[in-house]
Amino acid sequence: MRIENDFVCIELDEDSGGFRRLYDKSSNHEYVRAPERAMLLRLMTPEGDAACRHVDGAGASIETSAEGVVMVYNLDGIEAQVSLSLDGAALNAHLRMANRSNRVVEEVMFPCVSGLGPMPDGRLVWPNFWTREIVDPLGKGLGGDHRTWNEGGQKLVTRYPGHMASAWCDYGNTEHGLALEARHTDFSPVDFALHKVLDKTRTPIERSLDIATVCPRRVRPGEIADLPPFRLVLHEGDWHAAAKDHRDWLDTWIAKPDRPARCAEAIGWHFFFMKHQDGLEVHDYADLPCMAEAARAAGCPYLLVFGWQDCGHDNNYCYRYVPNKDWGGEAALKEAIAACRAIGVEVIPFFNGTLANIMMPEHQEFGHCWEAKTRAGHPYYAGDWARHNVDIPTRNRAMLHHELCFCTQQRSYFLDTARRIVQQYGFGNTQLDQISEKVFCCYNETHAHDRPDYAPIEGLAELLPETRRIVREANPEGIMVSECLNEFTGQWCDSSWDWTILLPFPEPILYTLPWLLTSHEIDALEFGEVNKAFAYKMHLDLKIDGGDAPVTKYPAFADHIRRNAELRRRLGEYFCTAAFRDQERLEVQGGEGVLVKVYINDAARKAAIVAAETEGAPATVTLRSSLLAGALVRIESNQREPGETEAGSETVLDLKPYEIRVLCVDLA
Repeated sequence: MRIENDFVCIELDEDSGGFRRLYDKSSNHEYVRAPERAMLLRLMTPEGDAACRHVDGAGASIETSAEGVVMVYNLDGIEAQVSLSLDGAALNAHLRMANRSNRVVEEVMFPCVSGLGPMPDGRLVWPNFWTREIVDPLGKGLGGDHRTWNEGGQKLVTRYPGHMASAWCDYGNTEHGLALEARHTDFSPVDFALHKVLDKTRTPIERSLDIATVCPRRVRPGEIADLPPFRLVLHEGDWHAAAKDHRDWLDTWIAKPDRPARCAEAIGWHFFFMKHQDGLEVHDYADLPCMAEAARAAGCPYLLVFGWQDCGHDNNYCYRYVPNKDWGGEAALKEAIAACRAIGVEVIPFFNGTLANIMMPEHQEFGHCWEAKTRAGHPYYAGDWARHNVDIPTRNRAMLHHELCFCTQQRSYFLDTARRIVQQYGFGNTQLDQISEKVFCCYNETHAHDRPDYAPIEGLAELLPETRRIVREANPEGIMVSECLNEFTGQWCDSSWDWTILLPFPEPILYTLPWLLTSHEIDALEFGEVNKAFAYKMHLDLKIDGGDAPVTKYPAFADHIRRNAELRRRLGEYFCTAAFRDQERLEVQGGEGVLVKVYINDAARKAAIVAAETEGAPATVTLRSSLLAGALVRIESNQREPGETEAGSETVLDLKPYEIRVLCVDLA
């Protein structure tokens, strides 16, 4: 069975309905190498110990029409109807299921794109928090040729909207590629799964790649389910084509955060520990104004404080977020926060309401009822979190934590805690630790979820806007900072706390979701990292000496950050509220160690080209861009006075060590 148009030719297996050919007429490229493995659909129907039990799509009846192809499978009493239709170089795919069997469907793999072959300089790119690219996935990437248990090295899965910031992935090179994306607006969880398949019976070894989207959707006997719509696109150009296509679609419907201007213009926050997990106290409430002065000296209008609560950081999850009595309790805390605010610095407190220490009396009394459960009826393990400071333990003081479901009772407790922290204690801001990572299907029968997969989405969709309301009610300029980021939680969060995870190569996330703000962890004297973060419009997470010291301990470094902060504030609509566009309409020549990025503000008709020297050496870079042709350009710098120049389409910039120069352009 073949469907085609002027752009693509797609051949479907007569039995399975899987893709035997995916041919791009524009690039003259065939993507499928192993057509004999064509499979479109797999239903996981575990029973007892047989978690492997499944049924694959086969024996489809196929009907064609002017709109496309409809395939109907009868799989042991489970009817699956697949609709495929072409839209230019894209194939739209939809699955509707009616379970008339006595088996429970727990996961649906659809669509499966199997047997993709190698290509020169091929790589897998996706907006994944932990890793944005897999270079040479059919070579050294994805475990090479060594197979271990369950082919663990050859398989990788990531969940949207958890660590997958947006719902697309792309396999290609600089010339062309194949993208798979989910296009649904209710944020139902979808897993993106990769599997490199090795056939070592052939000489040379045959390597092919399977890409599938997997919906962890439970479909009980008698239920009907519509899965999210999916889209398979064969495109010219590299991964930017897929990301832009997905972003343009998101722009038509997704909500974006109502971020205070002060947050958008800020260079970032100064992170401080107060009381460590092992009881080591490095700061108390009386120190907060001094900490604020250090932040202000570096141009940071925010403090991010961990271990502010009585028990210290990472202890007593998630039950005892109360002021430290030994430091003067609530009165001393409120007085110190007010003093910081008078200095011009807001204080953002750590708060994690997503997990629980199972030995806490509160947990044993009532919190255990909130635990998210796996299909096997077990709690999700939420980590040890027994970190060392003075001692160097292995597991000598390990602590067991379980993940919590955002069920009705847990949401009430979460919001009561948030209200107390934000309003009663006077913070007026909050950090929500791990909030963007917790997308656990919950099978806890006492919670009576209609859809276990949708439990985290439903819970967070109530928690986050209400927490934001609590913050803004206390402080109209207050902000919420998530840990990790994605387009779902990003609707309500002003920035995200991201460690050092997004560098290098944050482009797939920033290019897809330019309205979100991220951050980058900075230790003392990391001048180059500070400049990289600036070029990517990332907030600085100033964690000096591991979070124990003020940045003013290093005066020259603090001054560098201050100058960058002043530069960022001056750029306004050219940069702070402009959209990251990577190197669109730009050609860069020379400038080793110089990071160059483009920002465009369509609404204000302004643009910025940022050139940041990151290696501490003089550099010269040549920029060619249609944005510059005939424009009057203001050039801003963190080391020189601003100036104006009549730019041509080509501009040469000489940069001093660690200089940032920004070309501010008014668009016609």
